Amino acid sequence: MIDVFYYDEPADDVYIGANGNRIIQVYSSTGKHKRTLKLPQGTKINEIVEFDSQSLVVFDQQLMWKKNLSGTDFSAPQIDSSYFRISKTDGEIVDYIEFPGNEIDLSIRSNMVHNMTMLKRLSKCTAGVILCNHESDTVFLYDKDSSLTPLFCKTPLISDLDEKVILNNYIEIGSCQYMSIQTLLPFEERAKDVLIKSHKFYMRDKQTGEIYLQKITLPDYKGYNDVISSLRNKTYDEKETLLCYELDLFELKKAYKENRLSGKLKELVATLDEMNDNNVLMFVLFR
Repeated sequence: MIDVFYYDEPADDVYIGANGNRIIQVYSSTGKHKRTLKLPQGTKINEIVEFDSQSLVVFDQQLMWKKNLSGTDFSAPQIDSSYFRISKTDGEIVDYIEFPGNEIDLSIRSNMVHNMTMLKRLSKCTAGVILCNHESDTVFLYDKDSSLTPLFCKTPLISDLDEKVILNNYIEIGSCQYMSIQTLLPFEERAKDVLIKSHKFYMRDKQTGEIYLQKITLPDYKGYNDVISSLRNKTYDEKETLLCYELDLFELKKAYKENRLSGKLKELVATLDEMNDNNVLMFVLFR
């Protein structure tokens, strides 16, 4: 099972981590093996983004798991930071990222850990990497000179709340900021409908400061709606941001039969078969 995947298009490097993610294999887009990155013992990488042409920023979930699942037998991590930067050449650690101030203890020491592993913590931007550390009330920019700059602070503070509400899935596109507010729920309450209700997605205009609830609709797919989330973020540079959405083929065929499709999407779905074809990928390009 592949747990970590990242594609560096300019270098044609495909980074793949599996089976604990202490070792990351690098391939070309045609499948030729290029090199192996070996990380410190005990690491378990589940997020990775490019920092510059020489290094990557990663999030290591091993310390978080160890904290939440006290008493579980873990191989001892050789590092004491969950965020760090590694070399693209050999995986050597280039820099540790330490957050200022005290971090908020979000460990429930029960079943909350299942919620915590679904969070998105790293987003690439033109100035560096945005760090949405959920144990902090502040979103930081890790910029090109390896310094941390606060972007904004969440209020009310997480530490002041009995029910932990965190900021999740933060990205910037042009003059807008996209984010979600998530209520951390115990595992036994995470039925599908409850989990969806625990997320609220917002968009903030950086120029005016106005905040809106998100809703994406498609003119050729009546009844469809979605949100902008960093979990869908594919690439981020000065010119464009490309998001990928997966449209369920069974739902598309149902919409086709109910005459809720039009245009090119309707033409495409008419040629597809639920049993033999895959879901439809939709790419959204922001300019």
